[in-house]
Amino acid sequence: MSQHPADNRIVSFPNEMISCQEIASFYELSNIKVGEEKPYAWSMSVTTVDGFLSFKEDGCSTAKEVAMSHVPGSGSLSDWRFLNGGWMIADAVLSSGANIRSEPHMKYIPHFEDMIDYRVNILKKPKYPTTVILSGSGKMDLTAQAFHVPECPVIIITSEIGVQEIEKNRSLLKDSPLVKVEVVGKNAEYDASDFKEILKILRQKYEIKYLDVTAGGVVIGALLWHKYIDEVRVTISGQIAGEQSKSGEKRPKIVSMTKDRVFTPDMNPHLKYTKIGLFGNHHLFVRSEVEYRH
Repeated sequence: MSQHPADNRIVSFPNEMISCQEIASFYELSNIKVGEEKPYAWSMSVTTVDGFLSFKEDGCSTAKEVAMSHVPGSGSLSDWRFLNGGWMIADAVLSSGANIRSEPHMKYIPHFEDMIDYRVNILKKPKYPTTVILSGSGKMDLTAQAFHVPECPVIIITSEIGVQEIEKNRSLLKDSPLVKVEVVGKNAEYDASDFKEILKILRQKYEIKYLDVTAGGVVIGALLWHKYIDEVRVTISGQIAGEQSKSGEKRPKIVSMTKDRVFTPDMNPHLKYTKIGLFGNHHLFVRSEVEYRH
């Protein structure tokens, strides 16, 4: 890893297999003060230059094509290393029922042995971060791989409505002692007080200090609106997607807001760039602090 001579925020990585030490340095957390009401949280996404998370085409996964893994020699392994690096550092990874439905094969754990070793022996953390799945409706496939990783604790956060759905299919969890269910709120849609309680439970009951939010634009948008995201981390791949798939379906964006949550130029969050990384010709890694103004 080499720094830009005029700006030490800018670094370039010489190898696609970016090392644990380089990622830990890029995402250094030693100067972060974590309060008792919520974990320190960052969103983690890979997007096209125009901000799309998926092409939504037949045969396409949610993120692989956005990361350019289908293009030989593109350097997409660097993105996969950075995503896994966030999971290596975090105490927990928060995803959503929507992600479980779209990517039932996904496991929110480091997939590289060197990262597991670094996590356990250098960071002195358990083998895997806790997987946190947020689903107000409770409608998701409980056979999805995220619920069945040996040695990986799972917390399902759902509502009074959602827990009924989960209990109907509880047998699919095979009575795993690693899976806990927390009930917050009455309805499938969460409001500000619900999110506050959710984060308080994660911080105080489960002692989670650092939370990686690997979720879609709806969850990230809601957490930004309620001022619960501390950092936005993005891998930007060097390609353009456009807003519609071939079938006319809208492609998902990195942040999705509802009609009652609208940012305007006089109060939208600003991002303070703290680190910018480069690998090859197609991958830009951005770390930024969120400056709230609403």
